[in-house]
Amino acid sequence: MQVETSCISWQGATDPRGYGRKGKGTREERYVHRAAWVRANGEIPEKMQIHHLCGNRLCLNVEHMVLLTHSEHTRIHAYEKWQPGGALRERDWTR
Repeated sequence: MQVETSCISWQGATDPRGYGRKGKGTREERYVHRAAWVRANGEIPEKMQIHHLCGNRLCLNVEHMVLLTHSEHTRIHAYEKWQPGGALRERDWTR
């Protein structure tokens, strides 16, 4: 899958792994990319994770996100470690 549009990068607080966070220390604390997904697509099904196709953990552009199982997500990140630039763009790992 290729990313055709620009990233929309979060400018606020981040967690130690580089993901955007809002509401730190409150009951409303959450990852901003997950909030963007829910706003655009509805709730994230149980046991599913969001993967950034662009490789940018701060990206809020839901066109750059896909839902994957933990197994699929782990496999992609293991593959990306060995690729120049890191971000997976060409292969459809959802099959």
